[in-house]
Amino acid sequence: MLARLARWAIRRLDALLRSARGVYEFSSDPDCLLRLALGNSGREVVLADGTRIAAGERIGELHLWNERVPPMPQAGPDLCWAVTMRLGLVYSLQLLAAHVENDPDWEDVRAFRGETAVDAQRGETHPFTHLGFELQPLELVGPLKRFTDFWENLYTWWLIWTFNPASLRSKHFWGLQRRQLWLSRATLLTRYGPNRSRPGPQGSHGGR
Repeated sequence: MLARLARWAIRRLDALLRSARGVYEFSSDPDCLLRLALGNSGREVVLADGTRIAAGERIGELHLWNERVPPMPQAGPDLCWAVTMRLGLVYSLQLLAAHVENDPDWEDVRAFRGETAVDAQRGETHPFTHLGFELQPLELVGPLKRFTDFWENLYTWWLIWTFNPASLRSKHFWGLQRRQLWLSRATLLTRYGPNRSRPGPQGSHGGR
């Protein structure tokens, strides 16, 4: 009963924070795993394809749609889960590419940023890097960074416990380090643009 109440409270808090940050569902497709918001870069960033983002420039902020992330098996991630998750993300990026190409509000946005926690004990690898994203350090440094990292990691831990608790088996709270995930608009459209034919989740949306 207490666990159910705690999960309900975390869901409500997550919804309130999304609203405050302007996070919205850019696609009505039930297979979409991403949400989106407009933000600003806190520093200059140069991406691998040469895209240079100035401090203060408008960017897209990507957020996982936690309620739709495939539940991880109790024993931990297996091949079936990994393939399902990858296909879902690929399809979601296809939907994102179509959205930013067709919505004039996004025509001047040249990069997208997400934030994640990586396990320092396993090195700085992340599944999103195989989808075209680049790992970058956070903008904060020093004691303030350590303070904010702790609370961000705790909030991430709460979200995982609420929406996908089995995945906590492979994570060590005190080993988590915050990182940014960047994807240029050029890379997004090249890899996932509407003119490219890529399969959607379970092969049910190929050719859209």
